[in-house]
Amino acid sequence: MMRMLRNHPSLLFWCGGNELLPKKGGAGWQMDLIDHKLRNLVSELDPGRFYVPSSMGTYTCKERNGCKWGPYAPDVKHNNTFSLAPSDGPYNILDEQQYYMPGAGGTVDAGGDNTGGGIVFQPETGNMATPTYASLQRFLSPKVVHDFPKHGADPEGHVNGTHPVWAYHKYITTTEKDKTKKPGTPGKYDHIYLYGPPADTPSYCKRGQLVQYVQYKALFEGYMEHMFAEPTRTATGIQYGYSAVIVWKSQSPWPALRGALYDSYLATTGGFWGVRAALQPLHVQLNLHTMSLTVINMGAAASSALVVRVRAYAVPSGQELALPERLASVAVAPLDAVARRQLLLHHVPWPETASADGMVLYRLELFDAAVDSEGTAAPLDSNSYWRSHPDAHQDYSVLAASEHSAGGSEHATTVALTATPVPGGEAPPLGRELEVEYALTLTNLGKSMAVGCFLEVSNMTATAAAAAYQKNDGEQSVPAEARLLPAWFDKNILSLLPGEKVTVQLRLSQAAMQVGSHMHGVTLSGWNIKSTSAMLPPN
Repeated sequence: MMRMLRNHPSLLFWCGGNELLPKKGGAGWQMDLIDHKLRNLVSELDPGRFYVPSSMGTYTCKERNGCKWGPYAPDVKHNNTFSLAPSDGPYNILDEQQYYMPGAGGTVDAGGDNTGGGIVFQPETGNMATPTYASLQRFLSPKVVHDFPKHGADPEGHVNGTHPVWAYHKYITTTEKDKTKKPGTPGKYDHIYLYGPPADTPSYCKRGQLVQYVQYKALFEGYMEHMFAEPTRTATGIQYGYSAVIVWKSQSPWPALRGALYDSYLATTGGFWGVRAALQPLHVQLNLHTMSLTVINMGAAASSALVVRVRAYAVPSGQELALPERLASVAVAPLDAVARRQLLLHHVPWPETASADGMVLYRLELFDAAVDSEGTAAPLDSNSYWRSHPDAHQDYSVLAASEHSAGGSEHATTVALTATPVPGGEAPPLGRELEVEYALTLTNLGKSMAVGCFLEVSNMTATAAAAAYQKNDGEQSVPAEARLLPAWFDKNILSLLPGEKVTVQLRLSQAAMQVGSHMHGVTLSGWNIKSTSAMLPPN
């Protein structure tokens, strides 16, 4: 393995194992021997590369083999020569603003001044993973698939409401204890049900994609907010800037309901698109804890002078809401390369004209100051957040009245979808298969915002393309066996303002496009739109 991977451009260091026991107890001599051999191999085959024996040190130890260490033991002291961190996680749903607070990745008692300080290199963290309805249909029986988790269900917390088969597939609760201490908080709240009770499993999965998008985007933006930051003292100790975070896991190796950005069938979840939105080379983000702006340069080159523009819109009507004039053009000095950031001390308030019990979409756009002096160029980055009033716990149930699949007609809108082939460019790199590319154009033709627009690709016969798998209520549904996977969009889960036009790039395997006699199409679904399809012309 070392010979195979030692020249890989993404290789950072070698780790001897995952969650190994410290060098205590009866197995200590075995660990010493393995550690010695691995160190010698790294020195011989990849000299100069950093090596650490374990990802975590005390997590799995507890009372085994006479070892009295453990993440909650009073005498635990993290040994950073043995492992990257003493513990992992969190893996559960959080209030999104918690991700943006220093030390959100956990704490460690390293002794001295850093007693209770934050973990700097988080080797493993994650969240829930709700697959799309089409994927659920592939591994759950019709009876089980429709018995989705009830409000507040938590099999690990022995709270009823989860079918045993869902629990077998590692369902993790979407309920989190409220830690905001704000008025009107229910003590615990279920993030799926924040959008109103789902009428059926497709509605449950739709909510799941939105929840994952928000959670995973907040997770990575929170880490980026504090990446390589100067040490700060918090209530628990000194928090040093994060150096790295590894998500568990990018793909589920079997049909499971936790910890995956795309499922075992290669279908992406909302979490994938949340991570994609957070990790743009040049990125503008909103700290949901302080409601302040940050611009981050993850690219390999320094940026030019930049400008941030912030706007707010009522959800789902799309009506623009007034914000302070200072947010119409926020200057950003040039940023150095590689995770350099500029914290902008501009508080983004709740719009004065917004309803206290409504929802607001904040749209942040980042422009090159020299190119876009008039505000007409395409933004370098565009980032959106939907929020309810900050003085109470988040509540998105205002959307329930406009949910198309549940019969809602309030603020219904129509989004037109077209697909245009993109002429082939250079040959792909060695080892990468030939691909075809399309430019998809989404246009909101209505007077309301189109919320949560989601794109999928499927194999269709000419008849199926016309019928588009109509259900009784007129809603389209892409059957599991019809999907073309993997399909790579440059963005997904979009909210379009009235009249807004967005272009999405789509890449597909040329070999997959040639399988069978099917025609291929893109299906667009969303919260308050009737699904539509567009055929993919030959390319």
